[in-house]
Amino acid sequence: GATLDSKADHASAGAKDEGAGSGEPNANASAVAASAGGGKPSKKPKRIPRPMNSFMVFAKAQRKVLQAKYPDRDNKDISKMLGEHWSGLDTAAREPYVEEAKRLAEEHKVMYPEWRFKRDTTRRKRRQQELLQRAREASEAEAR
Repeated sequence: GATLDSKADHASAGAKDEGAGSGEPNANASAVAASAGGGKPSKKPKRIPRPMNSFMVFAKAQRKVLQAKYPDRDNKDISKMLGEHWSGLDTAAREPYVEEAKRLAEEHKVMYPEWRFKRDTTRRKRRQQELLQRAREASEAEAR
């Protein structure tokens, strides 16, 4: 099948209800187009991402600049540099990023009027349960 150039093209292909790159109509086309890797149709609806905050807008704009300036640095180092640079910016320098984040948030509200952020605590709860279970097992072992 044909590959799609971008996420926007990927999403619009699903919205048009075309097949996943095959050119043939498909009953599961939107599910296929929504799945990240193509492959099998996803049973789960595609997760709506949060709108970018002002730091994320800044980081997206500046990351490529720093990667070009420091090609030997890995993404972790670039991220640290972005955070330090952001922390050093005054309010006036941050303003364009704050305004863009507000614009994106408004756009997001128009696109997804019913969306509300819900923190996924599943992994955190599972980890806490595992730690509690280990603690219980350790205390039982000491009692023996």
